[in-house]
Amino acid sequence: MLSRDMQMLVDAGIVDIEKVLEMMRCFGGLNIHIPTLSGDILQSLIIDEYDGTNVKQLAIKYRRSERTIYAILSRKVKPCKQLDTFNGES
Repeated sequence: MLSRDMQMLVDAGIVDIEKVLEMMRCFGGLNIHIPTLSGDILQSLIIDEYDGTNVKQLAIKYRRSERTIYAILSRKVKPCKQLDTFNGES
C-alpha cells in the first residue's frame, strides 16, 4: 500500500505507479524536501507562459492570486524606444 503522499503523486498523474515504486526502492526511509516554486524560477515560468490572455489560468496553475500574477508581469522589463524630440530621431 502506498503512503498518502505517494498516492497523491499517482492520483495527480504526476508520476506513474512504477516510478513511485522505483522511488520507494531507491529512497525508501529518507526524508526528501521538495521546495515550492518561488522567486526567480516562478517569475520566469509565469512570464514565459503568459500569452496576454491567461492570467486566471496562471493564477490557478501556480496557486497565486491574479493580483500576484499581474504584479509579476508588471516587473517584466519591456524594451521601449525613446524618441529624441530635439533631433526628430526615433
